[in-house]
Amino acid sequence: MSNTELKEYTLDRDDDVDLVFEGILIDEASNKDNAEEWIEIELYKTKAGKYVLYITSGLQDWPDHYKALVFDGPSKIVPRIKSFFGGGFPRLARDFVKDLHEKDPEFKSCGVERIE
Repeated sequence: MSNTELKEYTLDRDDDVDLVFEGILIDEASNKDNAEEWIEIELYKTKAGKYVLYITSGLQDWPDHYKALVFDGPSKIVPRIKSFFGGGFPRLARDFVKDLHEKDPEFKSCGVERIE
């Protein structure tokens, strides 16, 4: 990761202090433009090599919710996205994971289920 790509991010969190880190945005997905109930998913990689999964959700006329989770590596990120949706995997989340799988070599084994 080149220092020229690094940026300082401050992420709001429900019931906790803001999360501040230096890193890069790897990918993002949103259905905010066309839904009464919406979700935004963002994944960052910190300068130290950790991953930050940031999920923002909202319902029209209700306060937004913010969740930021820190991971040491990519292997637990996809299961955590699934658990956020109650074990389901809506199209936005599936497309986000598929995009990660195609963009970042560290996610090659995380975006598919491989059987022998």
